Amino acid sequence: MRKLAVKSLKWSFLQQFSTQIINYISVIVLAALVDPAIQGFVTIASIPVGFVGVLGSFGVREKIIKEKQIDELYTQSLLGFIIVLSFIMYLLSILLVIIIALFYQSNFDFGTMLKYGMLISSINPIIIFNHYFESFQTRELNFKEITLLNTISLIAGILISVFIAYIGYSYLAMSLKMILPHLFFLILYLVYFKPSLKYSWNPTMYKEFKSFSAFLTLNNIANYFVRNIDYIIIGKFFSADVLGQYSIAYKILLFPMKNVTARIQQVALPMLSKLSIDSVDFKRKFLMIIGLVAFIVFPMMAYVAITADIWVPLTFNKKYNLLIMMVGVLSFVGTFQSLVSPVGSLYLLNESTKLMFRNSIINAVAITLVFLISSMWRDIYIVLISYSISWLFLILPISLYWIFKSYGMKVISFFQAISPAAASISVALLILYLYKTYTSFIHNEILQLSITFVILISVYLMTYQLFNRSQDRSLKFYIQLMRGK
Repeated sequence: MRKLAVKSLKWSFLQQFSTQIINYISVIVLAALVDPAIQGFVTIASIPVGFVGVLGSFGVREKIIKEKQIDELYTQSLLGFIIVLSFIMYLLSILLVIIIALFYQSNFDFGTMLKYGMLISSINPIIIFNHYFESFQTRELNFKEITLLNTISLIAGILISVFIAYIGYSYLAMSLKMILPHLFFLILYLVYFKPSLKYSWNPTMYKEFKSFSAFLTLNNIANYFVRNIDYIIIGKFFSADVLGQYSIAYKILLFPMKNVTARIQQVALPMLSKLSIDSVDFKRKFLMIIGLVAFIVFPMMAYVAITADIWVPLTFNKKYNLLIMMVGVLSFVGTFQSLVSPVGSLYLLNESTKLMFRNSIINAVAITLVFLISSMWRDIYIVLISYSISWLFLILPISLYWIFKSYGMKVISFFQAISPAAASISVALLILYLYKTYTSFIHNEILQLSITFVILISVYLMTYQLFNRSQDRSLKFYIQLMRGK
């Protein structure tokens, strides 16, 4: 099982890594063709899509993965449920588009917001079907074909969107960039896997999902607000230019969470589900996962933040003048989110969705208050600093304490798991600070990026070996794990 999990992890990493590289190239290209204000507009127009997408997931992916046996009758009933759910979610997204357009009519043109909001809302039913079909492959840890289909779909969708932006249709291009990759994936999946499309309506299916997914769905909604209330408030208190740059900075800093944390969690959930949650082996493997996330995320986020003053001017034009500051401050948020994300598996594996929901509500209220209060100063720098501090002193402790307690684990074990990586990156950053102080005469940007990367990684790996005292978190162990040994 371990070799299968490692193989799946590699393909999962490859999928998300290639996806994000392609996405970031598209962000850079589209930033040269599309103004920050239009980026901000699309961020607001897509709010209903994100909310309804979270609501419409209804725990389908988790339910399919968690089921021990799935027969043909169950699959038909489930597909019938998905068809009804997708139709309801589309109608709901249209309603929310109207509400959003009214709420922001003093910031954006009402008719334009309504037009493109409704277009973008077509994503919701497509995503629901994609989650349904893809979950069957995830259940079997079959990521190779999914990776290829996702990559092909993404490239095709982005190429079309870039062309449309090039000929001058910026709003349409940004909208289609969101829609087309999902649509192409659904088409390719149906052609390649040829799944059965027989469906039936079974009322007990709704009851079954209701009992499993009620608090999970409510938690996802609360978690959505935790991660999107910033867009909602910044869009109201600041200009579209500021919001557009913020949305790009946040996408950049979601790189580790999408490429590292989400992919590790995608493989870890099926793997951990086969172990007894009361066993020492379960707790040991979970902390190994946390350690692995920290080992990869810390140097990744540090490099992105400390070199922002070099790579941002190289890749974005002068209209994105706030991006360097935003990336530097938000790197802390990206790190915290990546470290906390795998904890969600603990809630699902012992079905503590009610506890998960309670924690998400507390986090949502805390984050909302932080953004509302800090936005009163009308200074985006104050808002971002406040956001980072709230993650360290509010969100992180709240996310860990109760769920760790329910497993008989101590919060200190979480910090012990990440401590070698944290100590190592601190030393590496100190060395880099001294290097930059005495080598300011180097003006070639590519050379600076290269030297910084070599110093950061070299010092980080060497000090990691010194600070680490656990075989489960050793560099040698992680390399063997990724090789499947």
